[in-house]
Amino acid sequence: MNGKVEQIKELVKLKESGALSEGEFQKLKQELLASETEQDLKAQKPNNTIRNLTIVTLALLIIGVAYYFLIFDASNKKQVNKNTIKESASVEFSFLGSWAGVGYQSGGSKWTIKVVLNEGDYRIDYPSLACGGPLTLISKSTNRMVFRESITRGVGKCTDGGKLIISRINNNELKWFWLDSNDESEVSSRVFRYETQSEFDQIINLMDPSLGLKAGDCAQVNFVGKGLFNSGERNTVRGRLTYTGSSNAFMKIVSMSNGSLYYDGETRYIGNEIEVPKSWINTCD
Repeated sequence: MNGKVEQIKELVKLKESGALSEGEFQKLKQELLASETEQDLKAQKPNNTIRNLTIVTLALLIIGVAYYFLIFDASNKKQVNKNTIKESASVEFSFLGSWAGVGYQSGGSKWTIKVVLNEGDYRIDYPSLACGGPLTLISKSTNRMVFRESITRGVGKCTDGGKLIISRINNNELKWFWLDSNDESEVSSRVFRYETQSEFDQIINLMDPSLGLKAGDCAQVNFVGKGLFNSGERNTVRGRLTYTGSSNAFMKIVSMSNGSLYYDGETRYIGNEIEVPKSWINTCD
């Protein structure tokens, strides 16, 4: 019971800071009170010997992130049951998905955080700081994943090379731990899970041999929205192919007809939701 009291106190702080609305606070509080799981969740205290880094308390809450991306329905992708987490699934299963929230610094400043963990594709973004990049998996086990952070967007705005460690406390709470590139300065925090809408991978399948595509090529493609909020919507996207493989190609967006519907940076699109490309362009500007 003490663990639940501590979690509710954390939620109250988030509500008072403005990170949670009253409705979100009440929902999370009800889920915690209704849960039959009784565990002694001890708050993680930052190391008193922290060097070179202001202590940051990260309170990451899974929130609905469908408005960041166009949501498409992929007929060939299995749906993940949002209400259960099967222990017999792959070691990454409990961590897969989109995690978003707000990080708080001891001095009172804050910034937004978004982490996307898909199978073999991991990245972190700090939208309010305009920086982010891929996460390289170092090691993994059933309840723990370790990454190396690489800042490739907004270089210089965020510290590069940090080590990120996430470990599962239970299905509704994770321990979040960060070390700098020298594995010295450290930050720890607890993050909470609550039900959110799934975010689908977006992969552009353009590997028809007749197209002769390769990395660096630029393209103009027409997309037809299949998601919850954009069904039937049509958008024209120009972008540069950054990688091509045996079954898919990735496109880095440079311009689009409706920018508000896309997240900045590398975005992936479901292949069976695009029209046959109408034209290819030689330059990306």
